[in-house]
Amino acid sequence: MNILIVEDDILTAKSIESVFNTFPDKMIITIISTYEDAEESVFGKKFDLAIIDIFLGDSSKNGLDLCSLIRDRNKNLPIIIITAHRPIQYLETAFLNGVNDYLIKPFHPTELKIRAEKCLYSQYKSPENKQINYNELRFLIEKNHFFYLDNPIHLTKKCKALLLILIKEPEKVLDKYYIQEKLWSDYDPYEKNRNLRSNIQLLKKSLDKRLSSWIRTIRGEGYMLIKPK
Repeated sequence: MNILIVEDDILTAKSIESVFNTFPDKMIITIISTYEDAEESVFGKKFDLAIIDIFLGDSSKNGLDLCSLIRDRNKNLPIIIITAHRPIQYLETAFLNGVNDYLIKPFHPTELKIRAEKCLYSQYKSPENKQINYNELRFLIEKNHFFYLDNPIHLTKKCKALLLILIKEPEKVLDKYYIQEKLWSDYDPYEKNRNLRSNIQLLKKSLDKRLSSWIRTIRGEGYMLIKPK
Protein backbone atom coordinates (compact mmCIF):
# COMPACT_ATOMS: atom_id res chain seq x y z
CA MET A 1 0.00 0.00 0.00
CA ASN A 2 1.13 3.55 -0.73
CA ILE A 3 1.13 6.00 2.18
CA LEU A 4 1.61 9.76 1.77
CA ILE A 5 2.99 11.70 4.76
CA VAL A 6 2.94 15.50 4.43
CA GLU A 7 4.86 16.84 7.42
CA ASP A 8 7.51 19.58 7.57
CA ASP A 9 9.13 18.23 10.74
CA ILE A 10 11.38 15.36 9.66
CA LEU A 11 11.48 13.73 13.11
CA THR A 12 7.69 13.61 13.26
CA ALA A 13 7.54 12.29 9.71
CA LYS A 14 10.01 9.51 10.51
CA SER A 15 8.06 8.66 13.67
CA ILE A 16 4.89 8.30 11.60
CA GLU A 17 6.77 6.20 9.04
CA SER A 18 7.92 3.81 11.80
CA VAL A 19 4.27 3.12 12.70
CA PHE A 20 3.64 1.74 9.22
CA ASN A 21 6.70 -0.50 9.45
CA THR A 22 4.71 -2.55 11.98
CA PHE A 23 1.87 -3.33 9.53
CA PRO A 24 1.64 -6.85 8.08
CA ASP A 25 1.17 -5.43 4.57
CA LYS A 26 4.06 -3.94 2.63
CA MET A 27 3.89 -0.15 2.96
CA ILE A 28 5.53 2.20 0.47
CA ILE A 29 6.04 5.52 2.24
CA THR A 30 6.35 8.91 0.54
CA ILE A 31 7.39 11.79 2.83
CA ILE A 32 6.87 15.37 1.62
CA SER A 33 7.56 18.53 3.60
CA THR A 34 5.93 21.34 1.56
CA TYR A 35 2.48 22.08 0.19
CA GLU A 36 3.84 22.70 -3.28
CA ASP A 37 5.60 19.33 -3.53
CA ALA A 38 2.57 17.56 -2.05
CA GLU A 39 0.25 19.20 -4.57
CA GLU A 40 2.38 17.85 -7.40
CA SER A 41 2.68 14.39 -5.86
CA VAL A 42 -1.01 13.72 -5.13
CA PHE A 43 -1.87 14.11 -8.79
CA GLY A 44 1.12 12.17 -10.09
CA LYS A 45 0.78 9.04 -7.95
CA LYS A 46 -2.01 6.96 -6.43
CA PHE A 47 -2.09 6.65 -2.63
CA ASP A 48 -4.09 4.48 -0.24
CA LEU A 49 -3.87 6.90 2.70
CA ALA A 50 -2.70 10.48 3.27
CA ILE A 51 -1.51 11.79 6.63
CA ILE A 52 -1.25 15.58 6.50
CA ASP A 53 -0.08 18.18 9.00
CA ILE A 54 -2.12 21.39 8.99
CA PHE A 55 0.82 23.79 9.18
CA LEU A 56 3.63 23.23 6.69
CA GLY A 57 6.46 25.61 7.58
CA ASP A 58 6.79 28.56 5.25
CA SER A 59 4.32 27.28 2.66
CA SER A 60 1.76 29.90 1.65
CA LYS A 61 -1.01 27.28 1.88
CA ASN A 62 -1.64 24.71 4.58
CA GLY A 63 -2.69 21.10 4.97
CA LEU A 64 -6.38 21.97 4.98
CA ASP A 65 -5.97 23.59 1.56
CA LEU A 66 -4.34 20.37 0.40
CA CYS A 67 -7.24 18.30 1.76
CA SER A 68 -9.72 20.43 -0.14
CA LEU A 69 -7.66 20.08 -3.32
CA ILE A 70 -7.49 16.29 -2.92
CA ARG A 71 -11.23 16.00 -2.36
CA ASP A 72 -11.96 17.94 -5.55
CA ARG A 73 -10.14 15.23 -7.52
CA ASN A 74 -10.39 12.13 -5.33
CA LYS A 75 -13.48 11.45 -3.20
CA ASN A 76 -12.23 8.16 -1.77
CA LEU A 77 -8.66 8.70 -0.57
CA PRO A 78 -8.67 8.40 3.26
CA ILE A 79 -7.11 11.46 4.93
CA ILE A 80 -5.91 11.85 8.50
CA ILE A 81 -5.06 15.40 9.62
CA ILE A 82 -2.50 15.95 12.40
CA THR A 83 -1.72 19.19 14.23
CA ALA A 84 -0.42 20.59 17.50
CA HIS A 85 -3.14 23.27 17.44
CA ARG A 86 -6.28 22.58 19.43
CA PRO A 87 -8.84 25.31 18.55
CA ILE A 88 -12.16 23.78 17.50
CA GLN A 89 -12.31 25.80 14.28
CA TYR A 90 -9.46 23.73 12.86
CA LEU A 91 -11.41 20.56 13.57
CA GLU A 92 -14.55 21.98 11.97
CA THR A 93 -12.67 23.17 8.90
CA ALA A 94 -10.86 19.83 8.58
CA PHE A 95 -14.07 17.83 8.37
CA LEU A 96 -15.66 20.38 6.05
CA ASN A 97 -12.67 19.80 3.77
CA GLY A 98 -13.32 16.06 3.71
CA VAL A 99 -10.87 14.53 6.17
CA ASN A 100 -11.65 11.12 7.64
CA ASP A 101 -9.92 11.51 10.98
CA TYR A 102 -8.02 14.03 13.12
CA LEU A 103 -5.12 13.62 15.57
CA ILE A 104 -3.68 16.24 17.94
CA LYS A 105 0.06 16.15 18.68
CA PRO A 106 1.57 14.62 20.66
CA PHE A 107 -0.18 11.29 20.03
CA HIS A 108 0.74 7.72 20.87
CA PRO A 109 1.95 5.60 17.92
CA THR A 110 -0.66 2.96 18.73
CA GLU A 111 -3.43 5.54 18.38
CA LEU A 112 -2.19 6.46 14.91
CA LYS A 113 -1.94 2.78 13.97
CA ILE A 114 -5.52 2.07 15.06
CA ARG A 115 -6.88 5.05 13.15
CA ALA A 116 -4.80 4.26 10.06
CA GLU A 117 -5.97 0.64 10.06
CA LYS A 118 -9.57 1.81 10.19
CA CYS A 119 -9.05 4.13 7.22
CA LEU A 120 -7.11 1.58 5.17
CA TYR A 121 -9.21 -1.51 5.70
CA SER A 122 -12.75 -0.52 6.66
CA GLN A 123 -13.43 0.80 3.15
CA TYR A 124 -13.00 -2.73 1.82
CA LYS A 125 -14.85 -4.64 4.56
CA SER A 126 -18.56 -4.91 5.10
CA PRO A 127 -19.48 -5.26 8.78
CA GLU A 128 -21.01 -8.72 8.29
CA ASN A 129 -18.80 -10.76 6.02
CA LYS A 130 -15.64 -8.71 5.45
CA GLN A 131 -15.46 -8.98 1.71
CA ILE A 132 -14.85 -6.93 -1.41
CA ASN A 133 -17.62 -7.19 -3.99
CA TYR A 134 -17.87 -6.25 -7.63
CA ASN A 135 -20.98 -7.63 -9.28
CA GLU A 136 -20.72 -11.46 -9.17
CA LEU A 137 -17.04 -11.37 -8.23
CA ARG A 138 -16.16 -11.28 -4.53
CA PHE A 139 -13.07 -11.60 -2.40
CA LEU A 140 -13.30 -12.91 1.16
CA ILE A 141 -10.61 -11.00 3.02
CA GLU A 142 -10.19 -13.29 6.00
CA LYS A 143 -10.06 -16.43 3.84
CA ASN A 144 -7.93 -14.76 1.15
CA HIS A 145 -10.04 -16.33 -1.58
CA PHE A 146 -11.96 -15.20 -4.68
CA PHE A 147 -15.41 -16.43 -5.73
CA TYR A 148 -17.28 -15.94 -9.01
CA LEU A 149 -21.00 -16.75 -9.04
CA ASP A 150 -20.36 -18.32 -5.61
CA ASN A 151 -17.84 -20.74 -7.09
CA PRO A 152 -14.24 -20.64 -5.78
CA ILE A 153 -11.55 -19.36 -8.15
CA HIS A 154 -8.22 -21.13 -7.92
CA LEU A 155 -5.35 -18.76 -8.66
CA THR A 156 -1.62 -18.59 -8.14
CA LYS A 157 -0.39 -16.17 -5.49
CA LYS A 158 0.66 -13.64 -8.14
CA CYS A 159 -2.63 -13.85 -10.09
CA LYS A 160 -4.61 -13.46 -6.88
CA ALA A 161 -2.59 -10.37 -5.94
CA LEU A 162 -3.15 -8.91 -9.41
CA LEU A 163 -6.91 -9.51 -9.34
CA LEU A 164 -7.08 -8.02 -5.85
CA ILE A 165 -5.47 -4.80 -7.10
CA LEU A 166 -8.10 -4.58 -9.85
CA ILE A 167 -11.15 -5.35 -7.71
CA LYS A 168 -10.20 -2.71 -5.14
CA GLU A 169 -10.63 -0.03 -7.82
CA PRO A 170 -13.15 -1.38 -10.35
CA GLU A 171 -14.20 0.59 -13.41
CA LYS A 172 -11.12 2.77 -13.09
CA VAL A 173 -8.16 2.73 -15.46
CA LEU A 174 -5.09 1.79 -13.42
CA ASP A 175 -1.75 2.94 -14.75
CA LYS A 176 0.57 0.01 -15.50
CA TYR A 177 3.34 1.50 -13.36
CA TYR A 178 0.94 1.81 -10.43
CA ILE A 179 -0.02 -1.87 -10.79
CA GLN A 180 3.61 -2.94 -11.14
CA GLU A 181 4.61 -1.08 -7.99
CA LYS A 182 1.84 -2.73 -5.99
CA LEU A 183 2.21 -6.17 -7.55
CA TRP A 184 5.93 -6.58 -6.93
CA SER A 185 6.35 -4.64 -3.69
CA ASP A 186 5.78 -7.81 -1.64
CA TYR A 187 7.76 -10.19 -3.80
CA ASP A 188 11.33 -11.32 -4.24
CA PRO A 189 13.28 -8.50 -6.00
CA TYR A 190 15.16 -11.15 -7.99
CA GLU A 191 12.00 -12.68 -9.39
CA LYS A 192 12.42 -13.11 -13.14
CA ASN A 193 8.84 -12.89 -14.41
CA ARG A 194 8.12 -9.21 -13.76
CA ASN A 195 6.38 -8.57 -17.09
CA LEU A 196 2.95 -7.12 -16.30
CA ARG A 197 1.46 -7.95 -19.69
CA SER A 198 2.34 -11.64 -19.39
CA ASN A 199 0.91 -11.74 -15.86
CA ILE A 200 -2.34 -10.15 -17.07
CA GLN A 201 -2.56 -12.80 -19.79
CA LEU A 202 -1.90 -15.56 -17.26
CA LEU A 203 -4.62 -14.20 -14.98
CA LYS A 204 -7.15 -14.11 -17.82
CA LYS A 205 -6.32 -17.69 -18.80
CA SER A 206 -6.93 -18.76 -15.20
CA LEU A 207 -10.42 -17.26 -15.10
CA ASP A 208 -13.79 -18.29 -16.46
CA LYS A 209 -14.16 -16.92 -20.02
CA ARG A 210 -16.99 -14.64 -18.95
CA LEU A 211 -14.99 -13.26 -16.06
CA SER A 212 -11.78 -12.88 -18.08
CA SER A 213 -13.63 -10.48 -20.40
CA TRP A 214 -13.97 -8.10 -17.46
CA ILE A 215 -10.23 -7.38 -17.54
CA ARG A 216 -9.65 -4.79 -20.21
CA THR A 217 -6.46 -3.38 -21.64
CA ILE A 218 -6.69 0.36 -22.24
CA ARG A 219 -4.06 1.03 -24.87
CA GLY A 220 -1.44 3.54 -23.80
CA GLU A 221 -3.00 3.90 -20.34
CA GLY A 222 -3.20 0.66 -18.36
CA TYR A 223 -5.79 -1.90 -17.28
CA MET A 224 -9.20 -1.93 -15.67
CA LEU A 225 -11.76 -4.32 -14.24
CA ILE A 226 -15.22 -3.66 -15.67
CA LYS A 227 -18.16 -5.92 -16.39
CA PRO A 228 -19.31 -5.65 -20.02
CA LYS A 229 -22.84 -4.37 -20.46
